[in-house]
Amino acid sequence: MVATAQKRMTIEAYLDFEYDAEIRHEYVNGKLIPMPYTTKNYGRIASNFNTHLNLCFKGATLEVFQESRMLHVPNCQSFYYPDLVIVPIEAGTFIHKQKVEADLYPVALVEVASESTEENDKDAKWRCYQQIESLQQYVLVSQTEMFVEVYTRQEEKSTLWTYASYSKPEEDVLITQCKIKLSDIYDRVQFPKPDHQSDA
Repeated sequence: MVATAQKRMTIEAYLDFEYDAEIRHEYVNGKLIPMPYTTKNYGRIASNFNTHLNLCFKGATLEVFQESRMLHVPNCQSFYYPDLVIVPIEAGTFIHKQKVEADLYPVALVEVASESTEENDKDAKWRCYQQIESLQQYVLVSQTEMFVEVYTRQEEKSTLWTYASYSKPEEDVLITQCKIKLSDIYDRVQFPKPDHQSDA
């Protein structure tokens, strides 16, 4: 069976298919969305985040999952694979037929943007994420420059969010109770060199 971005499925059919699929797919409005190709920079950024958050969460009531952890947003009837999901250790999960599990109550989500996902991460996906009552922060990380954007809910269950951006290596980005320097997030990341055109 070959999945395409245009194929429509019920949620149950999607979950049965996803369990055996060779590649991962998100599920949005009845459609399967194949997960995009990832770069070395993507892997470095996600790994750096994961390492520093795991150290910070040692002995805490939160834990972080990287990339392959499914998230279910019932209000949107959608399933996503955020690049990092931060959840309380005791948080409940959605379980399908005792074989597919998805988080329901994240407190923070991190997406490492790429050219193919950036517009969606800032638009449709972000609108859906805002409907998660437990969510306190949404973090967008650029792969092509040192730039991190953080949306933070003003108070519990509020529909108002504050925005902050970070672009200096020495700046601290606050993720839940953890401070991570921008230089640590981008450790070993190699930014693309600008194209130079000759005057000929």
